[in-house]
Amino acid sequence: MKTGVPQEKAKAIVKLVKDAKLKVQASIQGDAVRVSGAKKDDLQAAIQLVKGDSQAAEGAFKRAVQLQPMSASAHLSLANYYWAAGRLPDAEAEFKTAVQLDPKAERALRGLAAFYVINNKADNAEGALKAYANASGSAESRLMLADFYLTNQKNGEAQTLRSEEHTSEL
Repeated sequence: MKTGVPQEKAKAIVKLVKDAKLKVQASIQGDAVRVSGAKKDDLQAAIQLVKGDSQAAEGAFKRAVQLQPMSASAHLSLANYYWAAGRLPDAEAEFKTAVQLDPKAERALRGLAAFYVINNKADNAEGALKAYANASGSAESRLMLADFYLTNQKNGEAQTLRSEEHTSEL
């Protein structure tokens, strides 16, 4: 009789949970996978996802939004689920809702910006990246914006940001 989760399957489960961008942490502990998180709905969504029941996982995220419609975090979790499921219009709408509910929520701003960049929506990406950089003030966010400018051949804007970053490091 064999007990526990084989190492390769455990790695696949951790990757599945991380790729879904749930607000949970998954780790391998010996022959088990441990998933932890602050909210019951997020944990239930992770369980349903691992079981392969995407409808139940979606239902858990939607329930979280229904229970807390003014929660940017709940909308962000649903947005990440939709994105992972390839439902791009739904993902974009939920990212926007999360940002509208909390315009300074760095995770929501970063998620929306990444969504636009990865899906080649350059017109929207610049504004989202600027909002993220302004809200977070982090070097990472400013460098993301600078990289976006370089990719889109806006070298002057990129140079300005990189110079500002270099000056702030001194």
